[in-house]
Amino acid sequence: MPPSPKKKKTTDSRDKTLCKLVKNGILREEPEAYRKLITSPGYLCSKCGRVAQDRENLCKAEAL
Repeated sequence: MPPSPKKKKTTDSRDKTLCKLVKNGILREEPEAYRKLITSPGYLCSKCGRVAQDRENLCKAEAL
């Protein structure tokens, strides 16, 4: 029997937006990783209202 595929970590890709990460389960599976992305935010998403340290983690980032 072939080995079962390993589950991909939700934070493997640094270019994912918070919306995609939340949809993929980061809050449930890796809450500390999510906290690191939103601690000391420098940007606000004008689309969804989330905040993040890096603009790459937001859909439509605007500096705070």
